[in-house]
Amino acid sequence: MLPNMHDVERQPSEARRACWRRRFRRLAWTGLVLSLVVLFGRHLLLAWVVAPVAGVAFGTPVDVDQAACAPTCRLDLSNLRIGEKEDAFLTTGPVEARYRLWHSLFLGPYVEKLHAEGLTVNLAQAPQGKIRLPRFRWFRRHRRREDIEDVERFLLRDLQFEGCTVAYDKPGSPLRFRVENVSASLPELREGQSGRIEAEGDLDELSAGPLLLAGGTIKGYCALTYDREMDLLDSQFSFVAQGLNGTLGGSSIAGLTVELSGTTQEVRGRGYRQDLHLALSQQGQPLGTVSIVGYSMKGLAGSDLTVRLGAEPELVNLVLAGVGLPELAEPRLELAVRGRFPRPNEAEVSLAVNLELGGETVADLDLVTRSPLPPLLQPARFSVTGERLAIDRLLAAYRQLRPDHPETGSSEPAREVVATGQPSPLPKLDGLLLPPALLDLDLRGVSYGELTGTLTGHAMVQGQQAELTDSEVHLGDGTVDLAGSIDWRTSPLKYQTAVQAAGLAFGPVARTFLAPDDGRIEGRLDTLQLDVRGTDPNVASHLSALDGTLNAQLSGLEVADLRSLRRTIHKYQLAGLGNLRFSEASLAARAAGGTFQLGRLLLNGPSGRAELTGSVGLVDRQLDLTLDAGLGPDLAADLRSSKRLKYYALLLQPRDGLACLPMPLALKGTLDNPFPTLGAIR
Repeated sequence: MLPNMHDVERQPSEARRACWRRRFRRLAWTGLVLSLVVLFGRHLLLAWVVAPVAGVAFGTPVDVDQAACAPTCRLDLSNLRIGEKEDAFLTTGPVEARYRLWHSLFLGPYVEKLHAEGLTVNLAQAPQGKIRLPRFRWFRRHRRREDIEDVERFLLRDLQFEGCTVAYDKPGSPLRFRVENVSASLPELREGQSGRIEAEGDLDELSAGPLLLAGGTIKGYCALTYDREMDLLDSQFSFVAQGLNGTLGGSSIAGLTVELSGTTQEVRGRGYRQDLHLALSQQGQPLGTVSIVGYSMKGLAGSDLTVRLGAEPELVNLVLAGVGLPELAEPRLELAVRGRFPRPNEAEVSLAVNLELGGETVADLDLVTRSPLPPLLQPARFSVTGERLAIDRLLAAYRQLRPDHPETGSSEPAREVVATGQPSPLPKLDGLLLPPALLDLDLRGVSYGELTGTLTGHAMVQGQQAELTDSEVHLGDGTVDLAGSIDWRTSPLKYQTAVQAAGLAFGPVARTFLAPDDGRIEGRLDTLQLDVRGTDPNVASHLSALDGTLNAQLSGLEVADLRSLRRTIHKYQLAGLGNLRFSEASLAARAAGGTFQLGRLLLNGPSGRAELTGSVGLVDRQLDLTLDAGLGPDLAADLRSSKRLKYYALLLQPRDGLACLPMPLALKGTLDNPFPTLGAIR
C-alpha cells in the first residue's frame, strides 16, 4: 500500500515550523536576558565579575556599592573600596569616568573625563599585588605602521578630584600624616605635551618621632611630559606648605614654611637628571636646605647622585632642644654626600663635612673612596683630607652636650684641659660597630688648643677596633710621630698610644693642658718619648688606670706664676719662685696605679739646680718628693729674708756658684699646699 502523498508533504512543513518556533523562543529568551543584563545587570557585572578580578590583581579585596556602566565608554560608581573594611587603602564617594576601552587596551590610556569626590587614600595600606595593565603590543606589530602612526596614543583630559584625604597611618610606625580637603585637577595631558596638575589641601597632622606638626596649608603643581610609549620625558614640580605649627620634643614650632621643588629630565644614555630642593624657613628666616642633584637609572648601576644638607644655627639648636640637649654657640652644618655606581656591584662614595661653632670653622673634612667599594666584610680604602679640624673645640662641644659625663671623685681632680679650661671627655663607644676600612689621612689645620699643624698617616677600623699607624704631625718647626689603638669590645674600653716628638715649642703644649690660671711655662721640647696605656682616653676620668712611661728633654725653660707654688710663695715670702728660669731640664717618669713616679726631674739654670725624685698621687694629689737643690742668687736672697725659713739659710753652703743645702729636702702635703722638711727642722 502506497503512503498518502498529502501526509508526506505535511510532515516536513510541521518540522520546519517547530524548528522556527524553537529558534524564536531561544531568540526571545536571549533578548530578554540581554535586556535584563543591560537594564539591571551592569552593577552585578562589576560586583560579581570585575571587582573579584580586580581584587586578584590588587592582592586585596575590592568592593563596589553602586555602579552603572557602558563597558566600552562609561563608568559611574560610588562607594568603591579597595582593601579590608577596617583598613582600606582607598575609598571613594561618587566617581564619574568617560573613556575609550578599545583604544586604552590596544594603544594607550584614553580618558576623556574623570571626576571623583570624597576620595580617601591610606598609603600605609597600599596593595601588595602587582598590577599589570594589558598593552597588546602584538596588535601594533601586526598592524601596518602607517595605519597607527597618526593615531593619538594616549589622552588624559578633565581629571578632577574634590574633598579628598591622603594619609599614612600604620600601627607601630613612627611616621604618620594626614592631609584633608585635597583638591587636584589636570585639564589635559597629551602625547609629547606638558600637562599641569594643580593641587592644594590642609595639613591635619604630621608626626615623625619627636616632631609633631598640625595646621597649615599645602599648595603646588606638577608638570609632566610623556612620549608615545608613556615613558616620562621630564617633570617639574613645586609645593609649598605654610603656617605649620607644632612641637619638636619639648620645643615649640610656629610659623614654619616648607618649600619643595625639583625637575626630572630624561638624558639619553644617562637615565634621568634629578634636581630636587627642599627649603625650611620660620617666620621668614631660613633654617636649612636639602638638595639632591645628579643622574639616576632604574637600577643603581650608572647612577650618580649628590645630596647636600645645610643647617642654620636655629635649626641645629631646635633639633638639640627637641631631643633634650643644651644649645651650642652658633652651630652651622654643611654636609655633602656623593654616591657613584659605575658598574653593578661597584660603588664610589665621597663625603664632605663643614662645621662651624661660634662663627669659627672647627671641621672641614673630605672623605673619598680610593677605589671602588669591595664586597661586604672586606675593608674599603678611603682618602681623608681636610683644611680644618679643631679637636679641642669638638671635644668641648661634646662635653656641653653630655654634661653628665663621669668625672673623678676628688673635689679637685687632675684634669686634661682644652683651651677653654674644661676637661675633654670622649664619646662613649659601647655597642658601636664600624665597617672595615683603611684610611689614608692628610689633614691640614689640625689643632688642639694652641697646637696647630698637619697630620699625615694611616688608620684602620674594623668592628670594635681602631688603629693609627705611621702617622706624623708637623707643629711649627717640630714633628710628632703617633701610633696607637683603641679597642671597645669590652667595657671599659682599652687603648694604648706611643708619641715621639722633637723640636716643639713647649709654651703652646703647656697652655693646652693647663687651665688659664695654672700659670705660664715656656721653653723648647727637644725630645719626648711617651708610651701610655689605659682603659679610657679621657685621662681625667680614669687616672687610677693610667699606665705608661715618659722621657723628655727641654731647654730654655721659664716657669712663672704656677698655681701650685702661689701658696708657698705667700706663706714663706719666696718671691723668686714666681719666676724660675732653667737652661735645661730632663724628665724620666712612670705612671701606674694612680701614682706618678718620678725617676728623676733635673733642672739646671740661672735660678739654680734641682733634682727631684719621688711620687705624686694622680688622684689624691699627695706629694712624697725628695728635692736636692742648689739656689741661685735671687732664691738664696729670698730664703735669707724669709721669716719662716731664715734658719734654712744658715745651712746653705756654696758649691759651683750656687747656695746648696747640705742634705736633700723632703716635700710633703699636696700639689696645692706643699711644705718642706729638712731632718728635724720644720
